[in-house]
Amino acid sequence: MSLRLMRIFGFVRNLLGVENDSNKMQCEDVLPPDIWREILLRTEEETLRSAVKVCRTFREILSDDSFWSLGATLSNLAKLIFRKTLSRPDSSSIPPESTCSTLEQLQREYDIRFSQGGNGFAIETPPHGCVNDHPDVETCFATTFNYCHYNLRVDLTKWGIEEWVLDYIRPTIRITELVAPRNDCGCSYEIYARLSEENRAHFGSVNYLDPQFHSYCKLEKREWPQWSGCGWEEVALEISEYPIGMRFLSITSGGKDSQFWSGHYGPKMARLKIEIVLPSEGPRLLSPELWADNQEPHFLADEPFIRNFNPEHRRLHQTLRRFHRGGH
Repeated sequence: MSLRLMRIFGFVRNLLGVENDSNKMQCEDVLPPDIWREILLRTEEETLRSAVKVCRTFREILSDDSFWSLGATLSNLAKLIFRKTLSRPDSSSIPPESTCSTLEQLQREYDIRFSQGGNGFAIETPPHGCVNDHPDVETCFATTFNYCHYNLRVDLTKWGIEEWVLDYIRPTIRITELVAPRNDCGCSYEIYARLSEENRAHFGSVNYLDPQFHSYCKLEKREWPQWSGCGWEEVALEISEYPIGMRFLSITSGGKDSQFWSGHYGPKMARLKIEIVLPSEGPRLLSPELWADNQEPHFLADEPFIRNFNPEHRRLHQTLRRFHRGGH
């Protein structure tokens, strides 16, 4: 038993006039479990790490998810939990800073898919044609004259974020990517992110919900004219309002040049990063009914990543959309 808990244990025993040897007593012999729960809620994290080994009562209390969500409102314990949870490497460098990386290697090492229009994706080391260098970018994706985009899917629970944290602490999911145009060619860029209950790929066509109607998806766009003089910028998406049960994050990012030049004159993308940001006010302990997504799905009318298809491809795409949504 930790020194702090021994002092609490001894103080309560003396206060109640219990004369038994504390080393032979169980915690429930001194106080009921509900009272110990209140004491542990007000105990610092270092003591809690050893408290789980003290007795069966403490172990049961500390194994209850609701203890940690309530504890976060009292002493911000969730921040300590998150520092431990997110200590493993994340997807903070897509593509990796490696001159030997290929698209095939990325597909094998990450749950990532590529859709390659025009001349397809290129991995550039260093980036070509930008106004200036970025100190954090050595390697980037380069796009071409038809939309190139990639889709990354993340199982947040396998990342180490427990389900009760997603449902009750409700951290903000923040996605950032560094983007830059070539100076000699105009281009456009889009990034879309969505949370879902299932490991569903929002890729290539039919699953782009409209962020105006659904708070758990976000879309950002950028366009640059030729000779814009613009350098690298960080594009950010934040998802903070989402229904209970969300476990998977899907991110699609891509772009194209606006002058239809052969080669890789579209936007450059680098350093995709996913962050878990805890709410400053503590957990949002609301009922599942208040966070249900009961409305009919509203899809983007102008879906991203598919412009400049030839007319035949666009007609086929629209037919598949209607079939997927139950239309005729």
